[in-house]
Amino acid sequence: MFSLCSLNIYDIMPVLTTLGCVDVILHVRDEKTDSLVRELARRRGISITDAIHEAVSEALASDDKQPSLWDRTEDLRLRMAAFPPSGKMADKAFYDSLSGQED
Repeated sequence: MFSLCSLNIYDIMPVLTTLGCVDVILHVRDEKTDSLVRELARRRGISITDAIHEAVSEALASDDKQPSLWDRTEDLRLRMAAFPPSGKMADKAFYDSLSGQED
């Protein structure tokens, strides 16, 4: 017997059916990403939409817990500020030549 539940559908829009196994139109070209989302949904017993929502919400919450780049570099900024200014100007032409951007 043919069942949509046994298909791995990539790079096409699955047709919503009354079988209950396809609960959302998910267009993901990357097979690994599609597999990960479906595995998360299966393990948690939730829909694909809910799996995506939870994963993204958790990732954003994790990002919010991380200190900002500004905060993470505070010690470096303080150490650099402790050096007295030399009064010398940077040689722009020299630095441009290092990166091949001479005029």
